[in-house]
Amino acid sequence: MTGFRRPIIYLITEGRATDGEFAVSRAAICNSVKRAARLGAVDFVQVRESHLSAQNVLQLTTDLVAVARGTDIGILVNDRPDIAYAAGASGVHLKSTSIPVDSIRSAFGESFVIGASAHSLEDASTAAKCGADFAVLAPIFETPGKGEPLGPDYLRSVCEVLAHFPVIALGGIDQTNAGTAIAAGAAGVAGIKAFNDPVNLSQIVEKVNR
Repeated sequence: MTGFRRPIIYLITEGRATDGEFAVSRAAICNSVKRAARLGAVDFVQVRESHLSAQNVLQLTTDLVAVARGTDIGILVNDRPDIAYAAGASGVHLKSTSIPVDSIRSAFGESFVIGASAHSLEDASTAAKCGADFAVLAPIFETPGKGEPLGPDYLRSVCEVLAHFPVIALGGIDQTNAGTAIAAGAAGVAGIKAFNDPVNLSQIVEKVNR
């Protein structure tokens, strides 16, 4: 990936927004991204709000694109390249069950940023071969409900095999272990809870020696 500083800081929205309380959720998410923008800390924001209607995901994404305008933040939409394109976002983040990476690349072009979820070396390798810009490998550290963590040694082995392909670490990332993930070779770190808190986020950025 070119044009982005490293380590990549990748904020994922909390996934708690609902259509019934959309106005409140929309404001809270926009404020979280505004705070991150003021820190000058975040490179990508992934809109991961599966409880919202497509119409509201589009509205939220459009708002976040406006918040990010004039900054280095790229807005990515989880699993919905159509919404990302319609809102003028930078690109999409694809799950393992999403439309294949190469199909999205063919349809939306080289400038459309594509991130892909990965849970193994095989997943990350496939993402690289199919034209993704990066893979988000998880879970690296202990995360409630996400099963056995892969651990920093496994992360290191993946990064060594895919030396020229960015692998971003996700799963239990906080200010105590973000530096460990970077030291293992990760191109960046991603997270939800800690990354949406400005105090924790600033500490994470400090730990990865931005």
